[in-house]
Amino acid sequence: MAYSAGMKSTLTVIFFLWATGADSAYSADRKDILAVPHLEIEGESEPRDHRISLEQGVELVERYQERHPGAIQAALFDRVIFDDILAQPESAGLRMYNAEKTNGETTLVVVGVDARNHDLLQEKFLGDHGWPCPPACSPAGSLGSSSLADGEGAASHVESSRPRRLEINGEKRDHRISLEQGFALIERHRKQHPGSIQSFTFDRSIFADILAQPGCVGVRMYYAQEADGAPTLVLAGINAQGKDLNILGDDAVRCPSTCPDPPSDPE
Repeated sequence: MAYSAGMKSTLTVIFFLWATGADSAYSADRKDILAVPHLEIEGESEPRDHRISLEQGVELVERYQERHPGAIQAALFDRVIFDDILAQPESAGLRMYNAEKTNGETTLVVVGVDARNHDLLQEKFLGDHGWPCPPACSPAGSLGSSSLADGEGAASHVESSRPRRLEINGEKRDHRISLEQGFALIERHRKQHPGSIQSFTFDRSIFADILAQPGCVGVRMYYAQEADGAPTLVLAGINAQGKDLNILGDDAVRCPSTCPDPPSDPE
């Protein structure tokens, strides 16, 4: 996938959240184990455990940064947008669509998905305005920092009775845009990058685990790369100081090969 063309100045990550009235598809014999819907992928008997170690996360992120010098490294979002996705009754996971702005800048469109791996297309809730890195990068000692190679780890949990809103240089964001903008961004990427990775899908459990960490005020999504060159995303919760917390996520379901029906404006 060609990342460089879209990484000239700013990465915008767009959140595309919909709810549906359809029944969830997880099987009856698992309802007593799973109190909420989880993503079911054909050929996989259990939801994926997206957790990875700090060492794995550093390797994936550093490989991408070494191969894409000067590119946007990550984007940062207030936790409220993820809380809203997970609050949808049928939300079993989140899908990040690769997308593109009219000026060629790379973006992601994130959609709530149901247990059948279908986009949730009814409630029309969208977001935008993620903080890009650079300039909104993690401080020394976080996942995207070179100091990790010297043995510094991600931040420990920060004690907090209630998570605060994410604030960068005095600014708070709600990440919302229109439905029409989201569709246009996805379609533009498909036309400009035929045959590339279209999306990354995660089970809801990794976001629930990340957001449950005391002091977590948001999520940073790092662009990363597998040893074989395949693109991926590494997820990390952040505290109010912008430092990455301990739980990291990867191992997304990629499209292709496991693809949903393309999103379209509901009637």
